[in-house]
Amino acid sequence: MQYDKKFIAAAAGFLSARLGWVGWLLLLYACAMCCDFATGTVLALKQGVWASKTAREKLWKKCGALLMLLAAAFWDMTVQLLAANLPHGTLPFLPGALFLPMVAVWYLLAEIGSIMENAAAMGAPMPRFFKKSIETMQNSISAGKKETGKRRK
Repeated sequence: MQYDKKFIAAAAGFLSARLGWVGWLLLLYACAMCCDFATGTVLALKQGVWASKTAREKLWKKCGALLMLLAAAFWDMTVQLLAANLPHGTLPFLPGALFLPMVAVWYLLAEIGSIMENAAAMGAPMPRFFKKSIETMQNSISAGKKETGKRRK
């Protein structure tokens, strides 16, 4: 038991030292992603509609989100390299973690909303302000999806 605490403390220290607050944000997102998948699976089993094909599709969607986070990290690294090697002048903003946190928060809010929807579908009462927050968030996310779809065409 003592070693578990030391390992957790060392891992948390390493994560903080290497990635700072963005690392914690990504860890929170990973936990929310796992929780969403678990609650979705439990809900599907409860409703008797669990299907491996649907589960696979959800996992592929989560893999796509991870790739999107990776792309945002690459974008941030590119901006940092550009800022560090500008021959004259500077960028009009501080380079650093710009896009990765925004993308991570966007996906994190979507996961949290999904967890809350799953819990409500299982019978847990949902406060009215949570319902309003989810609706607002889903409308925002849907608007982002529509924008993305328009640009691909």
